[in-house]
Amino acid sequence: MSEHSELKKKKKRKAKVKVLKDGNVFIIPSATDFEDWLYVLSEVLWYSLEEMVWVHAELHKTFGDKPEAVLYSGEVKLSQALRQMGLEHRYDDALSKAAGTLVTDPVDPTVEEVGAYIQNIPVVSGAITLLQGVEKGGQVYAQIDSSVLTPSLAKAVIRQINASLPPGLNVKPAPRAAKEELVQRLLVSDLKLEKRRLRSPEVAVWKTIIESAPATVLKTDGSLGVDVNICRVEKADGDEWIRYMLGPVVIPKKVDTEGELVCESDTRDACHWWGRNSRVLAIKHVLLGGRVTSDDELVAVENYCLPTDWKVNEELTLPEGTWMLAATAHGQEMCEAVDRGELQAWSMGAYTVAEDLTGISV
Repeated sequence: MSEHSELKKKKKRKAKVKVLKDGNVFIIPSATDFEDWLYVLSEVLWYSLEEMVWVHAELHKTFGDKPEAVLYSGEVKLSQALRQMGLEHRYDDALSKAAGTLVTDPVDPTVEEVGAYIQNIPVVSGAITLLQGVEKGGQVYAQIDSSVLTPSLAKAVIRQINASLPPGLNVKPAPRAAKEELVQRLLVSDLKLEKRRLRSPEVAVWKTIIESAPATVLKTDGSLGVDVNICRVEKADGDEWIRYMLGPVVIPKKVDTEGELVCESDTRDACHWWGRNSRVLAIKHVLLGGRVTSDDELVAVENYCLPTDWKVNEELTLPEGTWMLAATAHGQEMCEAVDRGELQAWSMGAYTVAEDLTGISV
């Protein structure tokens, strides 16, 4: 290996240290570190979309008014890569003009483009506080501090807390009646805005979105993103406003309407986890504008996986391992929504969080 190659390798290692990620944020070189900037721009095709957007924004923030010719080729490569991914070049500055990347008649913006530029927003709110009497000690309580968590969701949170504790430890909901004794307070969880992994946008009617914004979302079309409806709806004897609903949540090894496929073992694990830790029901997914229901509206009464194939009718047979859920709907409003077919299917709501342990962008 030549002395020149060895020197180049050392410089590359030094530059790479300066572009390591901290979360989704790059450590950007200073305005005078041209060599490091060249290395950053030479690696852009290996970056994720969010990383490309961040580097491009910082490049124009740093050199937009004082362009450097040595960075022009990198600016061109980065701008072209972003345009191929559907993000228009919108910087109208000296760097864009000098590098030839200026777009005089940009295309209209899209929700994907805006979503790519939005970074994590630093809004954090306390959510769960643990309480215990100072003098008497004893029972530990959990107080749900956030108004975002509805009573039903708060109960599910406490169930999940208890599921994570060893035998002999448990928390109870904080008492509502005021007491005179002193208590210890320990804030253990926050709610924060966190950027989601971007997916293809959905198409909806403005009227549906606007009507689903308040507490009730019963006026929506009832579509829950699955392709098998509730198999059985029964009225309770002697009570006009109770409905029993049984249907599949996940059919293993079957591609659903969102292109997702879940194996039988993962389906069983999800069914059991939900039964132990959550049991929360919602009308439409909360992240899609829906809301969590109360026990006065929907109550889960059965949760299991089929031990064998079930022939529902001549047209439908559910395979062994299908996650089945039964619930009872209560009250006139909910029962009429069921009767009208507005609440007609279950859908599993879940997301994954991946942690990069290699330092390699994927």
